[in-house]
Amino acid sequence: MWNSIANIILRNRLLILSILLSLTLVLGYFGTKVTLQYEFGKLLPSNDETFLAYEDFKQNFGSDGMVVVIAVNDKDFYNHKKFNAWRHLGDSLSSLKISYPQDGEIIKKNIVDSIFSEAHLYNISKDRINKKFVLEEVVHSFPIDSATVDSVHKVILSLPFYRDIVYKESTDLHLMMLFINKEVFNSKNRGTLIDDIHDIALSYENQFSSFHFSGLPFIRSVTMNKVKAELRLFVLLALFVTSILLFLFFRSLKVVLISVIVVVIGVVWSFGIIGMFNYEITILMGLIPPLIIVIGIPNCVYLINKYQQEYRSHGNKAKSLTRVIKKVGNATFLTNVTTAMGFGTFIFTHSDLMKEFGVVASVNIICVFFLSILLVPIMYSYLPAPKTKHTKHLDRNWLYKAVDLLVYFATEKRRQVYLITAIGLIIGFYGMSRMHTTGNIVDDLPDGDQVVLDLKFFEKELNGVMPFEIVLSSNDTIYKSFSNISKIQKLQQALKQEKYLSPSLSIVDAMKFISQAYANGKESKFNLDFSKEKDRNHFSRVIGSKYFKNTFLNNESDGDNGFVGSFIDSTHHRTRITLQIADIGTAAMDSLILRLDSTISQILNPLSIKYERIIKGEGDSIHTKLFELYNNSSTLKYRVQSKLMTESNQDEFILFPEDSNQIYDSYGIENFESAIEENISNQNISTIVTGTGVVYTKGTTYLVKNLFISLIIAICVIAVLMSFLFKSWRMVLVSLLPNLVPLIFTSALMGYFGIPIKPSTILVFSIAFGISIDDTIHFLAKYRQELQSNGSNIRKAVVNSIKETGTSMIYTSIILFFGFSIFIASNFGGTQALGTLVSLTLFVAMLANLVLLPALLLSLEKALTTKQFKDSEAFFEDDQDIDWKEL
Repeated sequence: MWNSIANIILRNRLLILSILLSLTLVLGYFGTKVTLQYEFGKLLPSNDETFLAYEDFKQNFGSDGMVVVIAVNDKDFYNHKKFNAWRHLGDSLSSLKISYPQDGEIIKKNIVDSIFSEAHLYNISKDRINKKFVLEEVVHSFPIDSATVDSVHKVILSLPFYRDIVYKESTDLHLMMLFINKEVFNSKNRGTLIDDIHDIALSYENQFSSFHFSGLPFIRSVTMNKVKAELRLFVLLALFVTSILLFLFFRSLKVVLISVIVVVIGVVWSFGIIGMFNYEITILMGLIPPLIIVIGIPNCVYLINKYQQEYRSHGNKAKSLTRVIKKVGNATFLTNVTTAMGFGTFIFTHSDLMKEFGVVASVNIICVFFLSILLVPIMYSYLPAPKTKHTKHLDRNWLYKAVDLLVYFATEKRRQVYLITAIGLIIGFYGMSRMHTTGNIVDDLPDGDQVVLDLKFFEKELNGVMPFEIVLSSNDTIYKSFSNISKIQKLQQALKQEKYLSPSLSIVDAMKFISQAYANGKESKFNLDFSKEKDRNHFSRVIGSKYFKNTFLNNESDGDNGFVGSFIDSTHHRTRITLQIADIGTAAMDSLILRLDSTISQILNPLSIKYERIIKGEGDSIHTKLFELYNNSSTLKYRVQSKLMTESNQDEFILFPEDSNQIYDSYGIENFESAIEENISNQNISTIVTGTGVVYTKGTTYLVKNLFISLIIAICVIAVLMSFLFKSWRMVLVSLLPNLVPLIFTSALMGYFGIPIKPSTILVFSIAFGISIDDTIHFLAKYRQELQSNGSNIRKAVVNSIKETGTSMIYTSIILFFGFSIFIASNFGGTQALGTLVSLTLFVAMLANLVLLPALLLSLEKALTTKQFKDSEAFFEDDQDIDWKEL
């Protein structure tokens, strides 16, 4: 087959070049359409409970993560000049718009939907004419003088609803929250909106000492701008580093130019394929173009090295090019397939982020193979034959000495090799036990980055800014059930004990604000305790008033202000407690959610907990305890009685029996206890903990778990492929060992140096395995050929295989080592770790394939070198029937 492929390539050079040029132009066009992804990647599958809960939350309450927070610490904030500057800053930001053409018209949209700050607050007051509550701006006009600022300050201090939400008196903290238009932020026409917000705010630095910025849109925008900058940097670095290495190895600018042409076209294709699939550039997708360079260059090295070896041996250029395509083409194709499989297994993660990365990476790796196998022979066919100076690199003494050293260890020092391997595995397994997982949103940014420093500032001041939501659902109308309102208030008090959570807001705070407005601004009427009858009676008068009914009950919503509507859904049976959380990572988040689940159950559903404890008991005591539970809860007692009397069609004036035996006689013990169970279930408040922070950490945990599964799948698939190639399961199992050793080595490094497992670092294993198995295939292919040509002399076959493949493996390993090392220049910790770990892993993989694998072949020669292996279809075919002059 490869005979025919070689003939087709060399006889149709112009046609192939024309087709490649056309494809490059088309893909280049699609590449210009590629944009950055500013939304957090979807890590969880669409049927995951956490994902579905979050989508349901957004459906009912809107997006939770579109707030940019600006903060200053200033004790003179209420100086009228500074306060006016704060107001002016907010107005400037709220007037920001983007413009873009659509259907022949210029569309303008606001970037900021609304602003929440001390200069933009609202108070609730009574409209005595229309008998309804209305929202009024605290700052009526602008600019304002010193006396008015003092008056505004007093009003704000009298509104506890805003305390520790937009300001913090104890530290002179003042916040401005910008609610960003989600459609604008995620659109291709977003422009530089976050940079504009940042620059406008900094233009007021002469008024305020220092600004701090945070919030998911801000963090995401800054992160993606870094990705964009690094994408260019890595492509240029990859080209520079690999070009220098190629020149040092081959001492030929032609070699460098040919290889660079191949990988540059590969980079263009990679962007084009991203555009064709309508994908966006993510932090992972940004790694693909430089990866294509790093992976594509070794293809060129194998082809060029073999071409020069062949030409030096017989001096026939056409014969050399044909043999390159045949001998290296098949093996290189298989090695690229295995590398693509390493990336392709990410498709099995059920995560859109990883699926997209896996699809694009695997497709591009196959594409760069075809570019290499087509362009390298064709370009060399137009160039003059290599001169003696071009093949001098094949005679480098240092390279021969290095290969001879590898031969010596593989053949003469096998016991030492096995001992070192065993010790390394023991140390490696211990290091693996020290590995840990993390999933912080800013985990990849360096500690000294301003985004991280500002996030730490907000965590110190407010415990965090990442969205965190608790959704409560009840069968009762939320604000009409004082039992539920009291429980929510008690839960909010308990949440204050959690050090990672900010002060919370809920329907309770909204009701207390309305209560204060009903009492004409009297602050004491905000501080209600709904567990006390006096305060419940006061609020009963509030919700029974015309003001409340005309504002919140006579319309489908609460008017234009959306005040209560932001806390309850349209059915009034579901509400939210909204908080912010620190960027605490997966382990701390899991621990927090477990604690909250327990706290929420104890506070919101105490009867349910007691009921479950009772029914887990045994004997007659269950009936006694259930009756006590019924008798001690007035609400449960009333509802059970109503249900039983309704079902038996009894007059409501008939007295319900008090004694348990009388109840059992009148209604039956099963009906009585069934009514208790049903009513306890109906009184339960179901809860869901959600929010962007929760979804991200859950997604990270899910992703890490599935990436390990994908690695196992990759190992199994590649093992099956190799079994078809070499017709020997024994050979496959033994050859996998040298490729697992580097992975264990990498795991140990991560454990000993505290490098956490996260989406960016877990890629190391699949990438390294997919690439390192290439060396194994090259070595075994050559080993099999040597067996066939040397009369099954295993020792000679092993030695010749090391010498033949060692040169190219050392070249490619050095290129891969330094190629992946470019990622150390990244600003992202995960990308830095990826570069370091993959480089070291591939270096260890080279040693394992050139020392450990040959040693195993010699030690287990009789068991491994079976007749099926020797007789399996060879990569290299006889080429004596070709008319070289005609070609």
